[in-house]
Amino acid sequence: RIHYPPGVIVNGTVGAHKLPYPQDPEHRYLLGTDYIPLRREFWDVSPRISKLNIENVLLIFGGQDIRNMVDKTLSYLLREFPEYTYHVVKGLNSNGSEEGVNSNRARVYGNLSAGEILQLMLMCDLAISAAGQTTYELARIGIPTIVVGVAKNQRCTIQGWIEKGFQQYELWWDDEDLLQKLSNEIRRRSGLRGKESLWCDGQGARRIVAYLANDMNISLRNIAEGDKKLLFDWANEIETRKNSFNSNPIPWSVHEKWFEDRLHSQDTRIYVAQDEWGNDVGQIRFEKTND
Repeated sequence: RIHYPPGVIVNGTVGAHKLPYPQDPEHRYLLGTDYIPLRREFWDVSPRISKLNIENVLLIFGGQDIRNMVDKTLSYLLREFPEYTYHVVKGLNSNGSEEGVNSNRARVYGNLSAGEILQLMLMCDLAISAAGQTTYELARIGIPTIVVGVAKNQRCTIQGWIEKGFQQYELWWDDEDLLQKLSNEIRRRSGLRGKESLWCDGQGARRIVAYLANDMNISLRNIAEGDKKLLFDWANEIETRKNSFNSNPIPWSVHEKWFEDRLHSQDTRIYVAQDEWGNDVGQIRFEKTND
């Protein structure tokens, strides 16, 4: 696994407590679904009332849909289960199945806000989702969900889903018999009520903040002009770049413009976290968007 610097390690995935994290005085761990940080819209929502009959099915494979799962599954589902209405949240990489787009049983959505996605989830009776962050938002509201792995780091979520009894098969995007397994799972799900919300209460972000504020004496201060170099160094730290969408180093000129724009923006707030001895230990940024 990654060699983490001293500090607090947060892993909110189901089964995270089983991972072989080193046990030493330099690291503290917040593990499992009690610490999964969901978007604010999902914190205090009431779980939906499950219906036994399936009418509306949600297809959602992440903002990128890196495996083009919508194209792979929608036309098959329309043929195999024509009685359902499919609500498809398109990823940026999804080209769209012609059969699905032209069907009156499929409704396609794009660029939805968190609130709009929540309302769409609440109206559906079954979801088919990539096994990423969206899985836990679906669990929060208690919608029966079939998860499909599209990246190796989703194995814990899939195995946890199976251990909880929510799913029978381990499904992966490149399985030769994926569509048949998916069909079996849908038939098995028909007539079952969702119980996923029993283990994801949406309070992960609050628990993390409470731990940092109360147990570690972490405080926040506003950034100032003198923090330009500090944020530049943090952004270009080796592990940070390795885990970013763009792993290339950030040039100083690019960072300087980015910093100045946000320092003076009315829609951006950046805070530097400090420990009880006044050491700078991290940053958090909030940006207001149109929604």
